[in-house]
Amino acid sequence: MSDLLVKKVREAQRTDRTGQDAMLCLLSQFRPLMKTYIRRLHLVSAEDAEASLTLHFIQIIRSVDLNRDTLHQDNRLAGYIIKSMHNAYIQLSKAADKSRFCIPISNYTGADDENGGPPGWLESKMSYEPAFDANIVLEDLLGVLTKREADIIRCHFISGYGTRRIARILSVSESAVSKSKRRALEKLKAYITEQDKALKNT
Repeated sequence: MSDLLVKKVREAQRTDRTGQDAMLCLLSQFRPLMKTYIRRLHLVSAEDAEASLTLHFIQIIRSVDLNRDTLHQDNRLAGYIIKSMHNAYIQLSKAADKSRFCIPISNYTGADDENGGPPGWLESKMSYEPAFDANIVLEDLLGVLTKREADIIRCHFISGYGTRRIARILSVSESAVSKSKRRALEKLKAYITEQDKALKNT
């Protein structure tokens, strides 16, 4: 771990471009740990596991209280982040185990409905996690998606809704939800990879 972990986390909690760059740097730094958990989540697709763990990591970094005496040192802060990611992995593992009898996304077929409802229709049907609403880094990530794709990612990875429930909320077919989610995950993965390469080249 970097000797400047506390400084980097503090920067990542900012809401400007410096904060976004610091968050992407931390994502790259802790990617080996996330890859370990992605491999262990064998009941979840690699794309789903990576996206969910990434969102959990962003939430951990944004919410950690660096004013606590126990987190003033890099080794203790690193331990806190690692433990928090382990807890996130346990949570995802349990959720995946409960849904192991669900039909795989690859079994769904059907065209995607790109039109959806009027602006603001999703917000009237569900509430978002406040910590994520204020997370400019997350919104920057979701900014590469269409509104429909971003809504589905929020529903699935933040609110924890399954495909069937999301389909009911959005008034579309389950196959449309699955198709949009796959496309969104591909976009997010490509975006994070591109940003990671850009940081390494600077």
